[in-house]
Amino acid sequence: MSSSLQGSFYKIATDVSKGYLQLNVQQLKKLPPASIKSLRFELQKELNGVRAAAVSPEDEELMREKNLKISRVISAMRLIDIYCRQNKIFR
Repeated sequence: MSSSLQGSFYKIATDVSKGYLQLNVQQLKKLPPASIKSLRFELQKELNGVRAAAVSPEDEELMREKNLKISRVISAMRLIDIYCRQNKIFR
């Protein structure tokens, strides 16, 4: 796993939802406040997209995958929110 966030924030948000990347505080420390805000915005868009995806209740595997994606994105957004609150960064 890379210690720095490189690439578009859209790609980072999709990687977080798919489980390829986990955000941590050290990565956020390297970003300016405007970039953190942009990343949070892309994570919110990714969350809305995942929630909007229709999954049949009978398909347990797809339902599990969707719930995992939601969980990963929400965890990343919480991390950003807590980091911003602790460092008095606008959100």
